[in-house]
Amino acid sequence: MKPLELHHLYDELQRLLVLGLPPLLQIKLEIRFLELALSHGLEGWVGYGFKIAYQLAGLINKCPLEGLSPDELEVIHTSLQRCLEFKVPNIPGSEDWREAGNSALEAVGKAQRKTDDLLSGRAIQGSSEPISRQSVEIFVPVVAEVPDMRISHPDFAGLSCGQLLRFTVQVDSVSRRSPKPILHVDGATSPEAKEAFLSVLERMHPFRPKGGPHLTHTWFGTGWDQPGATLVGRSAGLPFAIAAISGWQSLAPGWHICELDRRTAATGVMDRYRVTPVEASTLKPKARACFFSNVETLWVPGQQKEMFKKEVASLSERYPKRQLEIRGVDDLRDILGPAREVEYGEVLARRSRGLLEGARTITAWFTYSRSRMVTSVISTILLIALWIFILLSTQNKPDSAVWEGNDIVVRNSHGWITMKLKLPSPPLHQDYGLEHWHSKSNVWDLDGDGLNEIMVLHGSGVNRTDLITIFDRKGNRIWQASSRDLDLEGGVIREDMNWWRIYGPVQIGEMTKGILALRRSMRQSFSLLDIIDSSNGKLIAQFENAGHMDAIHRIDLNSDGVNEYAIVGTNNPTGRGLYLVLSEENFGNLDKMKSHVSADVTEAQSMMDPECLQKGILTALSFAKTSFDSAERTHCRVAFMEDHACANISCSGVDGSDRILFSFDFSELKSPKLKWVHFSDAGRAAIREKYNPDITLEEIQAEELRLAEEVMILTPNGWVGIEEYSGK
Repeated sequence: MKPLELHHLYDELQRLLVLGLPPLLQIKLEIRFLELALSHGLEGWVGYGFKIAYQLAGLINKCPLEGLSPDELEVIHTSLQRCLEFKVPNIPGSEDWREAGNSALEAVGKAQRKTDDLLSGRAIQGSSEPISRQSVEIFVPVVAEVPDMRISHPDFAGLSCGQLLRFTVQVDSVSRRSPKPILHVDGATSPEAKEAFLSVLERMHPFRPKGGPHLTHTWFGTGWDQPGATLVGRSAGLPFAIAAISGWQSLAPGWHICELDRRTAATGVMDRYRVTPVEASTLKPKARACFFSNVETLWVPGQQKEMFKKEVASLSERYPKRQLEIRGVDDLRDILGPAREVEYGEVLARRSRGLLEGARTITAWFTYSRSRMVTSVISTILLIALWIFILLSTQNKPDSAVWEGNDIVVRNSHGWITMKLKLPSPPLHQDYGLEHWHSKSNVWDLDGDGLNEIMVLHGSGVNRTDLITIFDRKGNRIWQASSRDLDLEGGVIREDMNWWRIYGPVQIGEMTKGILALRRSMRQSFSLLDIIDSSNGKLIAQFENAGHMDAIHRIDLNSDGVNEYAIVGTNNPTGRGLYLVLSEENFGNLDKMKSHVSADVTEAQSMMDPECLQKGILTALSFAKTSFDSAERTHCRVAFMEDHACANISCSGVDGSDRILFSFDFSELKSPKLKWVHFSDAGRAAIREKYNPDITLEEIQAEELRLAEEVMILTPNGWVGIEEYSGK
């Protein structure tokens, strides 16, 4: 390149920088110019290179270099080293160049080391602590490029870079004083992104947790959105939908909808509930940006899942230790449970005003003549009668029930209050933060007549005693069950135990519906699963565990279109994590047992006993504690689908660290097959931070093999190794 051409290129660069560019794209432009300037030796350095190098050093010291490949980082590192070898020009402002340049060189070296750790499987950049259910990070991959119309020099043409925009979703807890939670979304946003998020929420509103409160939104625009660059493939519809799901997750009174416990990125365009493909030209840079960042899971449109997998596979050939999971979704309704919309009084008021305005318009039109006036009166009367008929026909159909103070307020589908139920004040004891668990309420169709009954979990006025009370739509009590009441025929009396999670309704046999209720002691050393007949509150079956039963999840493990019920927890005597699968098909055995249950039955069925396989439990898996964990036991946390009939089960210690993933093929629910066992990237980072910073990859892999051999399954003959059982 001739000196005059370099001068024109410098003018072009300054013109582009004035427009305002994303940091990574600006770094790429300046690095390309520096390479051309330094090819002219000292003359190019003094004339143009020094000024750009000084700007570049300042930008690198401020901008995180996450998402750049090792090759790109090496080019930046080499260019800075060459710049530092030249003599500093004697011009104003050059005194601190050495300090700024060395600082930038150190920042690039640090980024290289982090990227090497990530790609070698040794560690990740992010925190090793698990993400809270009330605070979720989600990343939106975008592609920044300078529009061709703004570029006149061919050396700058075609420059683009993949970049991750980070969003944090925080849900404030709900209290009785402030019944409406607040969803905070903090991240690099713009007015267009805000509108996209709100439109996604509007479309998803009918699928939010039934009976859950509305959300308000607080935005903080902290990112860049300058006119000098175009963000290609700004497909934030899917990540915003996942963010909304994660916010609603902590508010659901029943099932957990979606568990986001890993660093997640997503890209996808929303067409109502369907996820449509993103621009094909953005696939490669988006996949690269996620691959070279500490992202563990990337959600993509289902139609483009294989394309993303192919791109990630090509990168994995060079960096085989780096794992990036690709998940595809075609329709949000596949990951959302059905729930009806709850409308409040202000919505009804707006509709009422709209009807009245319409009636006034019709009346004014008809008053031009006597015949029209008569017709207008009749029309108005008919409209009012129709309006009243519609309201009265639905006014006594419960659609939501929430605690307000010490009362249960029941509303119909129009948001009208149909009744208030007076019950004892819910919070009776403060042990282990159980107060908010004792103010649960919901509306369920428990008898299959198409009308919802009202279910309330509340205190009884007696210390350490809970009640489940069912009311009909008129407020009449149908039945009531106590956590210490012998009315639960066959139940075991546990004076120090309380119900803390209620799930339902579930189908038990052909004619019976049931409720699943988890009980546990204050010290969490013992837990019970009560399966209750929803028609009379009688106990159908009871399972006990000497340890935690943390939650029940609905998940379609064998991908047959029917959800199973998975219990996660731990067994204290053995220190092993537990994952138990129940199915409505197997509940048929409970329906046959119901007539044989009597008050003489005083023993609950142990979940560690093979007999439980004949009484509702379909599959029981047990996981050993890792030797890297100082805790006495391991906890089974959650499972998520990886592929057709394949699920990954996550286990961790008491503190949530040392996370381990067990992958199973659930094509046959009663005899799942273990595919592999891996520590997650966060788990490996936690091992080095809390156990041994010098541990080798071979030692971690050896521990993974040991844990695989220790996985056990419950059979009619007792607990056996799953590899031995699967081999039969």
